[in-house]
Amino acid sequence: MSMKKTIILLAALAAALPVIARADEQPDVMQILKDADAATKAVRAVSYQAQFYADGDLAERMAKVSGKVITQKQPRGLFGIQMGHKAMPIRIDGKAVKPGSQTEVPFDCAVEGKEVFVIDHQNRVFLHGQVPIAQVPYLPAGQLYMREFVVSRPFGDEVDGQLARHEGVKDIGGVPCDVVYVLYGTGADARWYFGQEDHLPRGVERLSPDGNAILLLSNLDADPQISDTIFRPACPQGYQEQKRVLIKVAPEALQDYVGTYRINDETAREVMVEDGRIFTRRTGHPRLEIFPVAEDRFFYADSFISLSFFRDEKGQITHQVLDRLFGDRETAVKTDQPAPGKTTAGP
Repeated sequence: MSMKKTIILLAALAAALPVIARADEQPDVMQILKDADAATKAVRAVSYQAQFYADGDLAERMAKVSGKVITQKQPRGLFGIQMGHKAMPIRIDGKAVKPGSQTEVPFDCAVEGKEVFVIDHQNRVFLHGQVPIAQVPYLPAGQLYMREFVVSRPFGDEVDGQLARHEGVKDIGGVPCDVVYVLYGTGADARWYFGQEDHLPRGVERLSPDGNAILLLSNLDADPQISDTIFRPACPQGYQEQKRVLIKVAPEALQDYVGTYRINDETAREVMVEDGRIFTRRTGHPRLEIFPVAEDRFFYADSFISLSFFRDEKGQITHQVLDRLFGDRETAVKTDQPAPGKTTAGP
């Protein structure tokens, strides 16, 4: 080969090298996070199908949940304060399967401002009312809520984290997604999935030594049609309506409820009164205040979980029933025995 041809060939190879190097470069993971932050922040309303589940030891403690979520941002006033709202509007309906169970529990609940709504289709009950802190009233349903769609800086914590790493591309709900591992400033870590075309989140895995909590989205619509009744449903015809309205009860009347209520051999719920307020404490848990809404019926603070007391023909309280919503009820029988883990000595 002549010297001239050799020089031309080497020049051609040299020109090709930068192209080859660029093809092998990793995507700019920080740009992916910034694009996701901007795209998600621009969303004013969104609906999506979601599934939530856990693996490892977490799977023994967390329900599998699936359903539909609709949420919408609200206008903000000066200094970013929401105008008259304590929570962004949200509607979640779906089903949950508790660990160790094969039974699907359907649920339907909504939040708008300070008002919370629960529609129990199985028991034909419509429950609503204001709570001090408006939030999704059924914990498994709340696992489907990706709050990044309604906050002011959706992925600020990810952009500011200790480490971000691109881990390839994965199909989530039929959408090719960039996979991004993030180590946060707190030391926690997660794996996010962002649509390659629209940059919107399609899933997240919250990682831990006990297992991963996984939320995956599909059929995402960033411009859904929202009716007036989505976030403020009315009581369906034929359903029993119950409203969470607190009432006053004389402090001396609260003494009727004081005592220990046996749940099983290892667990009890104690009821105590202090300074005219009534509290419960389950074995191994902190004390919680309850608030009267009717004779012998109470709600826990910031919650639609209720505790009802039942009496015999002489008017003496015999047992209580904790209602966690959607058919999840727990009975505890009043007993003269001390609560498990306690002795009769001391205060």
